Amino acid sequence: MNDKPRNINTPLLNKNFAVTVVLEGILIAIASLIAFHLGLSTGDTIVASTMAFATLCLARLFHGFTARSKESIFKIGVFSNKFSWLAFLLGVIFLHLVLLVPGLKGVFEVAALSGEQFGYIYGLAIIPLVVIQIYKLLFVRR
Repeated sequence: MNDKPRNINTPLLNKNFAVTVVLEGILIAIASLIAFHLGLSTGDTIVASTMAFATLCLARLFHGFTARSKESIFKIGVFSNKFSWLAFLLGVIFLHLVLLVPGLKGVFEVAALSGEQFGYIYGLAIIPLVVIQIYKLLFVRR
């Protein structure tokens, strides 16, 4: 709301924005593929797909913080938008319901995961957020 309105002739999807979206998507895809590979090392494809699914979902929830601004969340304030935190927490709760509640596990066809696998999921899901925020802190100027 503090920014001036964009020129009406400026396209919504410009080159810089498109490049940013693609690169952020690639980071999330890499994290999800690594999770799939780690899950596949157990010999169970259901564990692999569950880990990839959970990593993708969680990375996208973390990505909500990245999408708030062109600047780093550390410059605009990590806790400056309580609604983004509420949405994040609800998403995490819903994801864990799918992963942990027996009835929902069957509906979504997800495998039971170990604590170590949950650790991998959280670690991989937060890496894109960290990389993007470091980039924004170092290179993005208002």
